[in-house]
Amino acid sequence: KAPARPTTSPVSATALPASIPPLEDTSQFTVKVYNASGVAGAAGDGVAPRLDTEGYDLLMPDNYPNGETGLARSVVMYNGKKNQAAAWNVADVLGIKRAPPLEGLTVDQIGGADVVVVVGLDLAENVVATNTP
Repeated sequence: KAPARPTTSPVSATALPASIPPLEDTSQFTVKVYNASGVAGAAGDGVAPRLDTEGYDLLMPDNYPNGETGLARSVVMYNGKKNQAAAWNVADVLGIKRAPPLEGLTVDQIGGADVVVVVGLDLAENVVATNTP
């Protein structure tokens, strides 16, 4: 007999719910924004100000620690199950459709942030186009 197949794929398991519970106080959540797009200013000049406007506690934006550039798709990740709803809200603000648990980065690398945004080309091109006069 073949082994049972999982009922949800990893991607669907990390998809945002249809109804995202609002956060009482966004300033209670620290967010680290990394640029992995290779587009200058995508994290610090594009994405971070949008989250600052929403009231999140932002850590200094930076380039992705492993030096990766040219990442196609942006991702929002949460550091610990208690921060999942915050990640959903951040992803929703940015138009990102999924938010998996933290992966590929250590808690030290993210400065203990609750939520991490890794900016890829999909978001960077949109942000740069929006912020260019």
